[in-house]
Amino acid sequence: MFQKIAIVAAIYYEPYAPDHKGLKQGLEWLNCKYIVCDPITESPSKILRKIKDFHPDLVLHHMSRCLILGLPEMIGKDIPQVFWMLDYRPQDYFLTKLKWELDIYKYQAQFLKYWFISNKCQISFWKEQLKIPVDFLPHACYIVNKLEYDKRFHYPCVFMGGMYNDEIFKPRKEFIQKIANMTNIKLILNCSGEERQENWFNMPKIYYSSDAVLDISHFWNCKGYASGRFFYTSGYGAAAVSKWFPDCEELYPSGTKLYFNTTEEAVDLIHWLQKNSKEREKIKQKAFNYGKKHHNYAIRWKKIFETLKQ
Repeated sequence: MFQKIAIVAAIYYEPYAPDHKGLKQGLEWLNCKYIVCDPITESPSKILRKIKDFHPDLVLHHMSRCLILGLPEMIGKDIPQVFWMLDYRPQDYFLTKLKWELDIYKYQAQFLKYWFISNKCQISFWKEQLKIPVDFLPHACYIVNKLEYDKRFHYPCVFMGGMYNDEIFKPRKEFIQKIANMTNIKLILNCSGEERQENWFNMPKIYYSSDAVLDISHFWNCKGYASGRFFYTSGYGAAAVSKWFPDCEELYPSGTKLYFNTTEEAVDLIHWLQKNSKEREKIKQKAFNYGKKHHNYAIRWKKIFETLKQ
């Protein structure tokens, strides 16, 4: 039924991002035909023309910009469309500071068949707001052919991501800073442009080549929610030291990651990995193999297809 897919995502803008590579890889594994439409580098009129010419069985919107531009309404109800919401914000934040965006979501939802979210704690909230079916669909990771060590990217510990001063993001920034004050961490932060693209490109080698990789999502109190980093670290063969959150071990069981709650626990685990090379390599291999089997994008596409068939 679903053999021709239109992906609307910033794939041309950020071609090396694991989710962007993974979306294409998953469809290739399933032998599906697809086109890519990029709402950052392409105009809405061009996207609409490409989709109409392609006659897809399904359109997947992969970023909020799709909704803000009004693409679901432009495409119309004749072509099945879904939205995969990978980011997370507290409900109160949507109802206050992001109410303008929530209103856009609510209007555009009438043109969608389904809304997938990357957490379990807001399913009822989004069902109530959007009046369409909502289900849990976590991030995944692009699967590399093999893990490659590169001495240029060997760090005792590394963290890649943003550290922002916004009130809802500040707790993570302070948490990471406290850990960084207790042990040596290479922080690869808030980059843009060519540097950002280079970091995406080198990410598999950075994660696998480092002794330990610090993994903390912006929020850790929402059931089932983790940012893409949770999947990219282990998916790329990292020895990940990950902040615990509800249901995290349903996604990656103990032994594929090392979980912590406090900064002291995080530092102890980082130091343990640095001192135990054989155990470290076992964790890396377990993480990579588990991600390859359970968190590839073919599995996520199958979930979307099966959900829509119900």
